[in-house]
Amino acid sequence: MNPLTSARNHKEQIGEASGKQKLVIEELADSTTSWDGTPLGHLDVSTAQVRVLRLTFQPRTLVPEHLHQVISVGYVARGRFSVNKTSDGQIFEVKQGEVVVELFKQWHKAFNPSDTEEAELIVFFYGDISKYDIAQMKSDKQEYLREIEDLKSDAPQPQKAAEL
Repeated sequence: MNPLTSARNHKEQIGEASGKQKLVIEELADSTTSWDGTPLGHLDVSTAQVRVLRLTFQPRTLVPEHLHQVISVGYVARGRFSVNKTSDGQIFEVKQGEVVVELFKQWHKAFNPSDTEEAELIVFFYGDISKYDIAQMKSDKQEYLREIEDLKSDAPQPQKAAEL
């Protein structure tokens, strides 16, 4: 089951007052797998906690290769993201208003592809946060810097007035 499409198909309205709904419940995600279909696995809930973070990405920002050792679900409040699964190069696109059940214990990168717009992701982490980093980064700083330079060179260059 695709967690993104299943979420879009369920909406419930409760009560009406003067033609307006008092409460609208819209399921945004219901899944036992991450976006690539991999099962989320088992968590020890006796030590689990929840952490919610708002992440704001400037245009063309790359999040370096990392993995989550706790379950994480992101809601795109603004903009859009491309998520790249490192092991096979699979890419998942998610945009404003959509939810992504993130990869669990798999290396991946995220990127805001916009040249002009910030992107905002609200992420809900669930698991033994005291035991694991919520995002374990790869340690190769040089590789990350090379990727940033590659992105800069791929970006469209602004034209000078004389070239127009």
